[in-house]
Amino acid sequence: MKSKLLLTILIISLALSISGCADIVDKFPLPTEEAEVSSAGFGKSLTYGIIIRDFSPSQSSVDSGDEVELGLDIENVGAHEAENIAINLFQKSGFSIVSENSVSAISLLAPDLVFEQPGERLYSYWVMTAPSVSVNQQKSLKARITYDYSSLATSNIHLVSRDIYNEQGPGAFSIQSTTSLAPVSFAIYDVPPIKVSSSPESSVDVSLNIVIRNTGSGSVSGNIQNFAVYTVRGPVRNDVTATSCSDDVSGGEVSLFGKTQERSVKCDLSLDYLEDITSYTIEVLGDYTYIMDTDPVSILVKE
Repeated sequence: MKSKLLLTILIISLALSISGCADIVDKFPLPTEEAEVSSAGFGKSLTYGIIIRDFSPSQSSVDSGDEVELGLDIENVGAHEAENIAINLFQKSGFSIVSENSVSAISLLAPDLVFEQPGERLYSYWVMTAPSVSVNQQKSLKARITYDYSSLATSNIHLVSRDIYNEQGPGAFSIQSTTSLAPVSFAIYDVPPIKVSSSPESSVDVSLNIVIRNTGSGSVSGNIQNFAVYTVRGPVRNDVTATSCSDDVSGGEVSLFGKTQERSVKCDLSLDYLEDITSYTIEVLGDYTYIMDTDPVSILVKE
């Protein structure tokens, strides 16, 4: 799964804009009401990619040897297309599967805000036979959703001549930052307008700090893939990852740290100063595989 320019254009239109934030925490989106939806008794899902709309059995109790159906309803509520979706009922507690439609899906489209269309949904079910028990027993079942997703963050950088900077002040040059709705959030620390003393047709060194954080209710499998930092000025789009982020990025892969799965990446950019006010847009993109488990459901198996 590779990040594409068309995807970037779509994501920017869907992204959550955040400007003038001093603290990087503010750059991570807060849960929306839609993203918090989950079935009764199964807690809140804060994942901005796929969420669990419902995970429940057709009945709360069943006799030994009888059949019961278990259903799972998921939806993509994030800003990107979910790909390579796989559903697995990994905790069965003795139930035997008779039939199922938990076949993996190729993709689930993201919501289309322009046409007010919700994200695509996928319904899976398992028809199961209850195990034999000598006494009544509560049995727990859980399902796992695995899918590929992307994240995007943008921010702008202004290189300003000393005269204009002193005349207008730093507040005249707005900094617009965005982070797309995804289970893994990318955010770029704001870079204040930079006062440049040299003449145009020179270069300016800029340090960029990027934070990657797992903000969803699941976990990232492996590393962030296809991690890239782009500079954009007008129609020009240059990948500067290899030259600027070599200490933190190896072959487009970024590893996350600790149980919270987060880390920061520093990139040292050399930006061309072409005129009295030279502005750039910085894009940070990456892909990953995300794993999310349902909360357990309980079925009473009667003797």
